[in-house]
Amino acid sequence: MAQRKISLTAKVILIVTAFLVAVDVVLGIVMINLSAKSTREVLNHKMLELAQTAAKLVNGDEIKALTVADKENNTEPYKKNYDILAAFKTSAQENGADLAFIYCLVRVSPEKIVFSIDPSDDPAIFLTEEPIYTDAMIAATYGTAGVDSQAYEDRWGKLYSAYAPVFGSDNQVAAVVGVDVWAKWYDIEITNSAIAISAIGAVTIAAGVLIALLITIRLRKRFDSLTTDMASLESDLQKLLVEIRKPTDFNPDVSSDNIRGDEIAVLKNKINIAQEEVRQYIAYSERKAYTDSLTQIGNRLAYFERVKDINNKINSGEDFCFTVLVYDVNGLKDINDTYGHESGDIALVVAADLIQKIFGVENTYRIGGDEIVIIMENENGSDISHMNDELSDQLAIFNESKDAIQTPISLSYGLAKYDKETDKEFLDVFRRADKDMYDCKNAYYKESGKRRKK
Repeated sequence: MAQRKISLTAKVILIVTAFLVAVDVVLGIVMINLSAKSTREVLNHKMLELAQTAAKLVNGDEIKALTVADKENNTEPYKKNYDILAAFKTSAQENGADLAFIYCLVRVSPEKIVFSIDPSDDPAIFLTEEPIYTDAMIAATYGTAGVDSQAYEDRWGKLYSAYAPVFGSDNQVAAVVGVDVWAKWYDIEITNSAIAISAIGAVTIAAGVLIALLITIRLRKRFDSLTTDMASLESDLQKLLVEIRKPTDFNPDVSSDNIRGDEIAVLKNKINIAQEEVRQYIAYSERKAYTDSLTQIGNRLAYFERVKDINNKINSGEDFCFTVLVYDVNGLKDINDTYGHESGDIALVVAADLIQKIFGVENTYRIGGDEIVIIMENENGSDISHMNDELSDQLAIFNESKDAIQTPISLSYGLAKYDKETDKEFLDVFRRADKDMYDCKNAYYKESGKRRKK
């Protein structure tokens, strides 16, 4: 019996179908992973923002000085700071966040950290009980806020946590504010955020697999069957592209004009367009994840990545140099209180825009509130001094322009250079620059006769 030869049409159908199913699978996986990553970053940012805001409102000197007697007698320093943390917990829960705990930690010895104020139904033992130690918690005790990348489990349950340092009047870390959310809620939020993309991916993959099965079973059908199937697949691709284009500020540089050729060539071009838009969407999402939404410079995530890279160079003994500059907008709270938060935001945006134009957006990061950090590698001191002078000139020009806000913008800044003989990590250099900035800020308020407001 003669073996039946598979026609060219059937081969084309099988090849194209297999390719499209593979594309659907890859796109579905990429979009689901991207959605999970973006949601995780948003949740971490919200936790960290809550911890940092609470840390700015509580009084570090008072918390550091609390004793067991303060708690037992509910003294004014204890009650005031307790009420602040309790209000944050109530507000977060009313706004739909499953905040488990918010509390303070204090370091009582170089090796020991204990719970302090803890407004919960089942509080930790005051100034006695130790928490589960994590990298983010320890880093916060040295002045760097952060979020745990992994959940941990203690006697209260499985949790994700963020920590922010509370500075005392001596600009040293006096305490740490911790924010916990239930790991189950956190994981569900990430899962739910991917439902829309997962559903589209699942439908598309299922449609692709179904088409492949139908085509395999009915190999004898002619090219009109292929045309029908391609039209269905084209519709799926269009739906996927519509989902990709939903962000209003995402404008892919891809054109679908003047597509020519037969049905297979047209479909191939549309698949290429879909692939290119997905690639651009991934790049767009990564930029959003590493960019501060207000100032459009690097955010804390980008800053921590840069710090990690520098620490790796230091640890490897690489011969290089870097300088850290810390800028802070003077009187931002007065601007917010007097002219409104919109004016305060404008002041921050103007300051960040001038700084990044002079020092380079790739070197500029907003690490919290009105604090902007610049990391310059392998630049000599005279160049940096010239850049700083140019920034002062540009700021003066803006303050005199018609675009200026109701009150002049001024900046305090600090600078520190890496000393490979004494500096063991990036934080050593940052602390000197940060202290230098605070000295400059204190001098500004003393000279201007204004009282600094926390």
